Amino acid sequence: MAKKLQLLKHAPRNWLLGQRSKQLYQGICDYCRERVFIEKTSENALEFIRSWIKSKYLILDTETTGIEYDSEIVDIAIIDLDKNLIFASLVKPICPIPEEATMIHGITNEMVADAPSWLEVWAQVQKLLSGKTLLIYNADFD
Repeated sequence: MAKKLQLLKHAPRNWLLGQRSKQLYQGICDYCRERVFIEKTSENALEFIRSWIKSKYLILDTETTGIEYDSEIVDIAIIDLDKNLIFASLVKPICPIPEEATMIHGITNEMVADAPSWLEVWAQVQKLLSGKTLLIYNADFD
């Protein structure tokens, strides 16, 4: 009963004054049924859009051997918009990790000694990023 009363609060003044069809379908007037349909359709559309947006974007973060343009990636992580981890890997750089970089991100040469190379990691990352829009954490730096 509360649902019917709530729906009738939205009915137009003319309907309430009896100037519109008084037929009810499953206990709901035409106007209220239309309002429920519009609200439900809007909810479904919003959910579809949210789902579509979430499926299109990934967030990437890296740690590197330094701040120069030729610095190498030593750690990479990819998450989705719900903060679910999609991919994470240490990466073995060609050059040793400078102590200054280790002091910032905590990744040591010993930690990456058995890690895959960037070429190995890139093959996996490239597949994950195909067709996605990439959001990069701290892009100016990394």
